[in-house]
Amino acid sequence: MNHNQPYRDAFGQALLDELDTGDVFEITERDDGYISARPIHRYFAQYPHWSDLETAAIDLLRVLLPDPIEAGITGAAMV
Repeated sequence: MNHNQPYRDAFGQALLDELDTGDVFEITERDDGYISARPIHRYFAQYPHWSDLETAAIDLLRVLLPDPIEAGITGAAMV
């Protein structure tokens, strides 16, 4: 994919921009009006750098679904 051409998906474009520049923020606005801006680089973090909550969720999933292939989970969903 040519990174110089605009991508039609805003989130996808933000991920590509993060790969190119490393200085991209995700801005989120909730229904209650709360707005936050967080760096996108967290989506590229390796497992040891994930939050305790994220690693606990994956560890629980590994207990509940010891065979992800049998459960129909493949590709990037498997950590």
